Amino acid sequence: MGRYVTFVFCIGFLFFITPAVAWDLPDFQANDLEGESVSLSELVEDTDLVVISFWLADCDACNRILPYLQAFHETYGSEGLQTIIVYIQYQCSEDDGCCYLESGNFTMPILINNTGELQDLFSVHGFPHTVIVDPEGKLLYNGCGYCPGCETCIQQLIHCELLGRNPLPSEIVNLSDQ
Repeated sequence: MGRYVTFVFCIGFLFFITPAVAWDLPDFQANDLEGESVSLSELVEDTDLVVISFWLADCDACNRILPYLQAFHETYGSEGLQTIIVYIQYQCSEDDGCCYLESGNFTMPILINNTGELQDLFSVHGFPHTVIVDPEGKLLYNGCGYCPGCETCIQQLIHCELLGRNPLPSEIVNLSDQ
């Protein structure tokens, strides 16, 4: 079944959106930090919106967006958001990434990719790479990298999709408040 893809590019605070094209959301199997095998379809069952972010341990931009993704997971999880981190283990030491992820009080599912297969499925060529997908498999956001302010745009998209309106200023996640 064909899906639609909208690519969003961030240059500074400007976002450029391309027209949607057909796309199929790939399902995959991966191990979590405890070594249990899970599939994407299991993780997204009964959710209204899915955020998948591809992460490297030695990537500063990845480490800057990760706390925001955790905050979105906590803020919108009860509204139907599933946030998933895919840890790209083969490009850095297992201990560095696992120690950081296990010590960071992250409650969202964290999957380990040590083959590069998942990057190929999602056409990931840089990090962090974040996608947001609706229940029908429509790709709403496909962004690579991190620039200050992009977390607000991601939150606005999540908030609008789940609650049907833009967030109020008091609803914008501010990590200094946490």
